[in-house]
Amino acid sequence: MSAIWSNIPTYIVFLHFIAVIVVLFIERKRADSTIAWILTLLFVPVVGLLLYIFVGSARTYITEKKFSQKQLADKEYEKVLKEQLDIIKHLNPDDEILKKYRDMIVMNINSSDSLYTNNNDIELFLSGKEKYASLFRDIKNAKKHIHLMYYIFNNDNVGNELIDILCEKAREGVEVRLIYDGFGNIRTKKTAFKRLEKAGGRVVRFLPNQIINLLRINYRNHRKIAVIDGEIGYIGGINIGDEYKSLDKRKKPWRDTHIRITGTSIVTLQLRFLSDWTYLTGEKIKDKDDVAGYFCIEPKKSGNYALQIVSSGPDSPKQQIKYSVLKMMHKAKNTLYIQTPYFIPDDSIMDALRIAVESGVDVRVMIPGVPDKKFVYHVTLSYVEELLGMGVKVYSYNGFLHSKTVVSDDDITSIGSMNMDIRGFALAFEVTAFIYNEEFAKKCNGVFENDILNSREIKLEEFKKRSLFRKIQESIYRILAPLM
Repeated sequence: MSAIWSNIPTYIVFLHFIAVIVVLFIERKRADSTIAWILTLLFVPVVGLLLYIFVGSARTYITEKKFSQKQLADKEYEKVLKEQLDIIKHLNPDDEILKKYRDMIVMNINSSDSLYTNNNDIELFLSGKEKYASLFRDIKNAKKHIHLMYYIFNNDNVGNELIDILCEKAREGVEVRLIYDGFGNIRTKKTAFKRLEKAGGRVVRFLPNQIINLLRINYRNHRKIAVIDGEIGYIGGINIGDEYKSLDKRKKPWRDTHIRITGTSIVTLQLRFLSDWTYLTGEKIKDKDDVAGYFCIEPKKSGNYALQIVSSGPDSPKQQIKYSVLKMMHKAKNTLYIQTPYFIPDDSIMDALRIAVESGVDVRVMIPGVPDKKFVYHVTLSYVEELLGMGVKVYSYNGFLHSKTVVSDDDITSIGSMNMDIRGFALAFEVTAFIYNEEFAKKCNGVFENDILNSREIKLEEFKKRSLFRKIQESIYRILAPLM
């Protein structure tokens, strides 16, 4: 026994060596990620190895197998849906929006099977208070089913108010299904949902608390989706919790963006929820007539907003939402406005911003002035000098900015759950709406300009004067950023 204990350091060194070999020659991570992991494995023994096993080892056999099952579920639902809807009818040659944005629309169809629809209405919310008032009202009026998927569902006043409403609807016979993320709700115990389950609602935790799922802790369902009766949908950045109503003493005022959608695009949101539900529960997909009951083919209310809803996540080798954002950046001719709580771009994003600026585009990025995660905030700040140096205007919002919005000219708007960082690009399950509407884009640009009045513009000369310690701190955090 003593011989075994005396050889433990040798075993650890050997395991670190194997991990370095895997990072270098097998996983083929991005260059910055590879360097970060090798430095961590070499200079942070044991802890670095544990971090790699539970966070960095992105493609274990089990993960690959589970994600392949998820892709099958997605494809089965897509097949059923396309048998019910003649989506091609929306792609008619007289559609002016299609003519103008055809390249981006086709790209989204090819990369993520994102259906294009042009008969939607959209309501914009800039705070949790506005969103909850509308969402709770719609849920109270539900007749058939309520499908909710949230990264964070806090056990607080807002969360409990929603649970109470859902319990009432479940007792009325309305189908209630809720998906919440295991990591995002690490402080919310499963018992918080017991009374909903007793009332007849069904609650599923994304990557439930099982030992094997520790190997997938790096994957999180970051989506925020609500679908009611297959007719009304919600998508954006607002989760369920008091803090989204600016009730957090430290992170206030809280600025966020969410939208309420009616129209044919709801079928895509419904598809997203149902395929995720099938993946988590293992429930078999029933016949097409039964599945069709979840989709409203002829929406009760429709408008003239054209949009696509795009999903992305680690179950796909593509970074579909990031591709669409890059397309928006490259299409911009006059203005490009970006709001994000975390700005940790890869080279493709930085190159796109530089190309836009040098092409005469007015590029503006707004980040929080009050951080929620100091480590991530320091990494974000490490990119500010580079942005300012290339000619991008950077604003620090006087509060916590959680909005994930990009507006390209007075043309295209993206609103969803994806942050501008590697987790949002590749590691988290995300969903975003891409809206092709001049009136809506102008409205969102007006929101950005109004937020500037509650922000401080960061100037290059002033920013360069920050302390040497702060610069070193930012540089170290930036090196470690790919580990997140």
